Amino acid sequence: MNSTKDIYQNLSDINTNTPYDDVFRTLLVDCTRFIIPIINEVFGEHYTGEETIIHHSDYHFIQGVNERKTKIESDSNITLIGIDSKHYHFECQSNSDGTMIVRMFEYDSQIAIEHGIVEGNVFEVEFPHSAVLYLRHNKNTPDYYTIKIKAGTKSLSYAIPVLKVQQYGIEELFEKRLYFLIPFHIFTYEKEFKQINNNTEKMENLRKIYEQICKKLELEYNRGNISGYERNTVIDLSVSVVRSIARKYETIRKEIGEYMGGKVLNYPTKEIYNRAKEEGLKEGLKEGLKEGLKEGLKEGKKEGLKEGEEKGLREGHQEGRSIEMSNIIAVIRKKLIKGMTIEDITDLLEMDFEYVSRVANLIIENPQKSDLEIAKIICKIDEQ
Repeated sequence: MNSTKDIYQNLSDINTNTPYDDVFRTLLVDCTRFIIPIINEVFGEHYTGEETIIHHSDYHFIQGVNERKTKIESDSNITLIGIDSKHYHFECQSNSDGTMIVRMFEYDSQIAIEHGIVEGNVFEVEFPHSAVLYLRHNKNTPDYYTIKIKAGTKSLSYAIPVLKVQQYGIEELFEKRLYFLIPFHIFTYEKEFKQINNNTEKMENLRKIYEQICKKLELEYNRGNISGYERNTVIDLSVSVVRSIARKYETIRKEIGEYMGGKVLNYPTKEIYNRAKEEGLKEGLKEGLKEGLKEGLKEGKKEGLKEGEEKGLREGHQEGRSIEMSNIIAVIRKKLIKGMTIEDITDLLEMDFEYVSRVANLIIENPQKSDLEIAKIICKIDEQ
């Protein structure tokens, strides 16, 4: 049994922020809707994925046992709005260090206070639905933590479930659409790194696993389950995690990092634009031919094809421009969520102030619209 004071003393010697926390937060901002299947998996919910997610500040200030006010940063603090509204809090943890349960209570209590309601002489707080995402686990890693609170003669307790990333295979990740966990899948093979790094056959098997992941991501993209931007983000962050966790294993870092990195380079915005233009052209030619046949087989076909081609090129260009613009909008949205001003974003991105301001206002005025929908609004306005 350890006292909270002892744990606080240990906390001062622990750096709780890791590269994997940054990957987690990037996923939450850039691929926000990917957290919904995680919530379903952990809490047994049945969200459809169409719900609205609101990000709140991850920074909290607490009064420690040493009477010093300290700023702490949680990995997530969101509200999901569907039929009802619920607060959720996830922490990404690479190892169990004995402080997790105390830190979870710190974060949960601060989030509860921030969302609390005062009515007369009554202060009502609601603790968030919280969970820990463990990248590594062993036989001593619990399935859940329990926090007990005593107030006078009464007491209550609540459970904090634990999700263990290494328990999920590739098929299950895609079957349940747990795309959020894919960048961390490399942890499953971490204990075998030494053998893999020095064995050509084992290295080839690991490479085939990541080839399979890339193929499945491409299939999900073609099915419309994920966007091109989301696909690229998952691959890019997978590379970041591999390069960090396998920093001592050159062969793994090189083979998997370069293979996945090459996949990102093969998916530039230009390709997305060309694909949209090609699809628009095909549709335009199809429609043009159909209309042309109605007017007369020979002349109608000629005119229809011309009109269809023009329509296809025009719509393809519009769609391609919208997709390209949505990537920029995603960056601006991310910076706004982090609390940056329009002036700061303009300086950072070296873009026109009026354009950034215009995008920011549309994001604020239309919080439920996606980056692509915002881009289409801008394109439509520009054409008028």
